[in-house]
Amino acid sequence: MGKARALRKSVASILDDLRSPNSKRQFRGTSKVSKLLRAPQRELQWESDHVIDAVVKAGAVPILAQLLERHEDHKLQSEAANALANISAGTSENTCAVILAGVVPIATRLLQSASTDLQDHAAWLLANIACENCACVLQAGALPPLLKLLDEAKTETHSEQSLIKTGTWLLSNLCQVGHLVWRWRCRQQQQ
Repeated sequence: MGKARALRKSVASILDDLRSPNSKRQFRGTSKVSKLLRAPQRELQWESDHVIDAVVKAGAVPILAQLLERHEDHKLQSEAANALANISAGTSENTCAVILAGVVPIATRLLQSASTDLQDHAAWLLANIACENCACVLQAGALPPLLKLLDEAKTETHSEQSLIKTGTWLLSNLCQVGHLVWRWRCRQQQQ
């Protein structure tokens, strides 16, 4: 019971920061989500999926989706994309929550950002989503900006290895056809 209480308290604190009108607190909240989702078993000795479920059930996904659209703050957008990527790496239901929050078209637009770090996090987020539903990522129009991003990254004078690796991973995930099961699960969840 102590672990569950600690998790609820941690998630409540995160949501307070995410809901704050102060951008520094919002960034702190997104950073806390990312940290919590990266190493849940070390900090709270819980399974990763339990921590992700707690964050999703608390209502963090729609808030993170809104923060992903904060064009004036690439650092905040990048951290929100990172947190959403960690959430979408959970169960199919977690990925569904990210998709239903409208993240896919936003992340697709972020592939064209001026920030390489933000492009990388957006590609990672879309790659995790594409593992479950490549069709929705393709329908959002992610392929043309992804191919342009990969083409431009290879001609850069400085190395864009992380971006190329993440973009290539996204491209390989878009080549799968296992999205039909996800569509059924997501529709069942909506009913």
